[in-house]
Amino acid sequence: GRPIYGASQEDKPRYASFVATTNNPHPLTDATGSRRYICLTIPKGQQIDNTGEIDYEQLYAQVLYEVKEQKAPYWFNNMEMKRIQELNLNYVEQKDIAEIISVCFRKPQEGEKAKTLNSAQILKLIQMEYPSIKSDRSTKIHIGFAMKELGIEHLLYNNKRHYKIIPLKSA
Repeated sequence: GRPIYGASQEDKPRYASFVATTNNPHPLTDATGSRRYICLTIPKGQQIDNTGEIDYEQLYAQVLYEVKEQKAPYWFNNMEMKRIQELNLNYVEQKDIAEIISVCFRKPQEGEKAKTLNSAQILKLIQMEYPSIKSDRSTKIHIGFAMKELGIEHLLYNNKRHYKIIPLKSA
């Protein structure tokens, strides 16, 4: 990698081994750094079976063989990092709702016909892609802030803001 403020690449050894548990369903604080973590949720009522023995000698021998002999990459390529970030969006703090909105919607082009949706309708569509997003008043308010931050045009219907947007993906 390139050192901070550095101009050229330097190969340095990297060590990565981190396992953690949390009761926080959204432990990641920003979507951009989430490529460093592979998050998963253990289904309710299930547990991790940690009673078995791990043959560390065999594990390390296999890793060394794959990396040195088979020249297997020990890093994620850009497509893999992008996919990890997409899968981790469900684990990002709610304050990053703007990034989630950007994955699900876009601003319409000049003259393009857009859908006009309020925060509750937008939330429903987001939850099709990210079911762990909470359905509460706070989330709807954060959606409103995010839409303003993203520069999405809005109209007022019955004292409610409705945003002109184009849904992407399943949204």
